Amino acid sequence: MTQNHKIQYKIGKKVFILSQLYKLILMKNLIITILTIISFSSIFAQQADTLAVHDPAAKKILDRVSKKYKAYNTLRLYFLYQMYDNKDTTNRMKEHYKGYLYIKGQNKYKLIVPELEIFSDGVKIYTFNKKDKELTITLYDPESQSVLSPQKLLFIYNKGFKYLYRGQATFDTKSLANGKVVPKKRTMYIVDLYPEHPRKSQYSIIRIWIDKNTDQIVSIKYQGRNGIDYVVDILQQTPNIKIPALMFTFDRKRLPKGVEITDMTEN
Repeated sequence: MTQNHKIQYKIGKKVFILSQLYKLILMKNLIITILTIISFSSIFAQQADTLAVHDPAAKKILDRVSKKYKAYNTLRLYFLYQMYDNKDTTNRMKEHYKGYLYIKGQNKYKLIVPELEIFSDGVKIYTFNKKDKELTITLYDPESQSVLSPQKLLFIYNKGFKYLYRGQATFDTKSLANGKVVPKKRTMYIVDLYPEHPRKSQYSIIRIWIDKNTDQIVSIKYQGRNGIDYVVDILQQTPNIKIPALMFTFDRKRLPKGVEITDMTEN
């Protein structure tokens, strides 16, 4: 995604170019998208912004999805991420790439995409911009409203969302098989989530497609109030794999030469 002007923002001691800051926000949104949805078990819902409905059909499906994912000790997701600008009628797709998300327990995870890596060791959050050779360290606070807190996200379903079952249909989807992305036809449930306080949320609707046969999430679409949509297609899900502790451990010696470190946890 290109930017016409290099507008700068200052966070703590660090100055970010707008494009860099926007990239970090996108990565945070991606972690919200995946970690939030896989943790649903009992969320509050309603059919529309003004009409409250506890849809039992949607709750039954989300409960099964939650039970399945919460039974995993670890999880690796291979996904396709896409961003669309609905205000641009000539070129809606602004960004797309594939990546991995590793999850272990409630507070350890690592996101790997072409230009960025973000991981949590349960104490701090490390954001590594590989292109610009910059590493930013922030505190992990399970009690904060940080979107990067898996422990917080595991209980986000207790408030803030409404849900509605939209039905089921058969779709042509994508899946990873033998190292290649191939088409796959699936019958899926469709569930819509609505923020309880839409004016405070950057999203108006979150739509989830769930495989009817496996109760696994296949695709998620975040519809932005600003006309920007984010879509995550999960191409492969591998539960209970062995994830080395090194993946969630910060070691300066493993950083490439010339990396600038900004530690925002220091007093």
